[in-house]
Amino acid sequence: MLGMPLAAIFVTLIPNNTNLKTMIIFLVLMNLSMSIFRSPVVALMPDITYEENRSKANSIINFMGGIGSLIAYFVGSLLWDKNPAYPFYLAAVLILISFIITFNFIKEKRDVIQYENSEDKVDLIKGLRQGLKSQNTRYLLFGICSWFIGFNGIETFFTRYGEIYLGVKVSTAAMSFTFVSLSFLVFAIPAGIIGTKLGKQRTIQIGIIGIIVGFLIVAFLHSITPIRITFLIFGFFWALININSYPYVAEMAPAGYIGTYTGLYYLFSSVANIISPPFLGAIMDLIGYKYMFFYGACFFILALFFMNKVKVKPSENL
Repeated sequence: MLGMPLAAIFVTLIPNNTNLKTMIIFLVLMNLSMSIFRSPVVALMPDITYEENRSKANSIINFMGGIGSLIAYFVGSLLWDKNPAYPFYLAAVLILISFIITFNFIKEKRDVIQYENSEDKVDLIKGLRQGLKSQNTRYLLFGICSWFIGFNGIETFFTRYGEIYLGVKVSTAAMSFTFVSLSFLVFAIPAGIIGTKLGKQRTIQIGIIGIIVGFLIVAFLHSITPIRITFLIFGFFWALININSYPYVAEMAPAGYIGTYTGLYYLFSSVANIISPPFLGAIMDLIGYKYMFFYGACFFILALFFMNKVKVKPSENL
């Protein structure tokens, strides 16, 4: 209730500032506000969903998020032509609508499973220590960090890869990576169903292996059309990983610590997204763009190593 209204306010302030320093301050405050509510909102899903249904629930969340992104890009681009500030106002309105829906239709005392063990009755530092003390949780978080390092680096530099190494237009290269996003959107819900049937760990491992093979194939392709076809397949395997990873982290959380474990999930994924672009950029400066997809494959191999170290829970050992 604190973060959402603040985020809406700061979003509307960003386009109305011509001073760069002030705009940066509002950007930082907006991101801080969004970080306040992001983890608690995401943690509501496992709080109100039984363990066996979390992969399917997370697939619906990601599907709706994908639709929201497509609407935002499409409507936002139309509004930009009318006034560059309008897309920001749209974002603020959508945040407030989400705020109203969330707090009118979800009542924690009524809907949260085992509400008596909620996090306001436990110690935060103890929760962090417990989360990082668990060997299974550590391996899973390291795996998450590894695959985000591999994927985010490729995502960041593919436009440059297409322009410099493949020799295609920037717009063509930029459009190509949307094939992954579209495929991810299509397969989001099936990935949740597969995760429920096969078990989260096994499904994630299949996804990682698929991405590794895909990266190694793309590394030897020099035409944009077969690369786009491979990217469509990427989206399926990326969905298998992404849809089931957060529910797996939430499943490891003791009663009352789902929010804390959600924060750990976003901490490790965010760290990966911060360090990967400059790290891969430095590597590309040294050895060139030819080996970019080998970089991604290496980190997914590392992620597979960590996932193989996670001990499967009895309920998932199907």
